[in-house]
Amino acid sequence: MGLTTKRGLHGDVSTRWNSTFQMLDEVLLYRKAFDNFGNLESNYRDCPTKEEWAKIEKITIFFKPFYDITKELSGSKYSTSNLYFQNVVHNHMILNDGSLFGGDFMLNMVCAMREKFNKYWENYSLILSVAAIFDPRFKLEIIEWAYEEIYGDDKKLIDEAIDCVRSALRQLYNEYKSMPKEQRSSLTCDDEGVEDPFTKWMKRKNPSTNDKSELD
Repeated sequence: MGLTTKRGLHGDVSTRWNSTFQMLDEVLLYRKAFDNFGNLESNYRDCPTKEEWAKIEKITIFFKPFYDITKELSGSKYSTSNLYFQNVVHNHMILNDGSLFGGDFMLNMVCAMREKFNKYWENYSLILSVAAIFDPRFKLEIIEWAYEEIYGDDKKLIDEAIDCVRSALRQLYNEYKSMPKEQRSSLTCDDEGVEDPFTKWMKRKNPSTNDKSELD
């Protein structure tokens, strides 16, 4: 049947959404085997139809970025606090990309995901944005990019959100400055050179950006 994969099949685990993605992603590799088995075995009546295979493929494509983001944020050998913000914004971009789901069977699910995203974004966007700004690769430019993605052309909302972050940064800095020197610590970050949506935005905005550090 021309199967070249050595990956096995995974079962679904109801408490782990990524297991659902793995199950669907891997079953697509064995589509020919399932179809062939359905043709040979009359008692096998659960083989997906052509329309169901198409749905499985569409769901898998939609959830692949979420799976990749989950893996990145689950890392234990590198700092992840600075990665949450841009990945959460990337989630927002996916949930608003109509080309991935259109008005079909996935629409209700995506609407529920958007609602949950908005709930958590309102509660946690500030602390996540501050953590991202402390990454010297990003600094304040990342929140400009992010709020443009989230709020679109609503300049008033964008400016208010950026001002809120600036205020939080000043408060943190004042607290840090008031600490005894022996209690202060420095943070480092490894630049992995990942080409993410924010990096692409920065290249379009500043095509000739150099490596000189700037203080905002």
